[in-house]
Amino acid sequence: MKGLRSRLAGAGLAVALGLIGAGSAHAAAFTHSTTGVSMNGSYVFEPQSVRQGAFHFWGTLNDTLNDGHAGKQQVRIEGYGYNTYYAPVDADKYLNQYIWAAPQLYVTKARAKVCRDRGTLLPDNCSAEKTYTR
Repeated sequence: MKGLRSRLAGAGLAVALGLIGAGSAHAAAFTHSTTGVSMNGSYVFEPQSVRQGAFHFWGTLNDTLNDGHAGKQQVRIEGYGYNTYYAPVDADKYLNQYIWAAPQLYVTKARAKVCRDRGTLLPDNCSAEKTYTR
């Protein structure tokens, strides 16, 4: 009887670990680019237990022209406006960000693009917005 209990407990532990692993996320690479700026990195939709199922991205925002304009990465999740992350003028910046919304159980869709910030008088030039889904 004692051997049966220990085997059942071991089987229950294996099932629990399998279910925990089933929610784990795998990273995917992405690239956004437009004239003067690019972003090369990776993203993942985190499980609900990590920052409420956040859209997590990381990578380097590159200023590819020495033209006196800064680069920026804009990311938004479904139902909310853009979060904007700037790189210094004529420099690169490493980004590692989580984006989530407190009222949501987890993020299901995110959109991102990069832009060259040309100031207030000239319009920014941006890459096409890419959509990522869980």
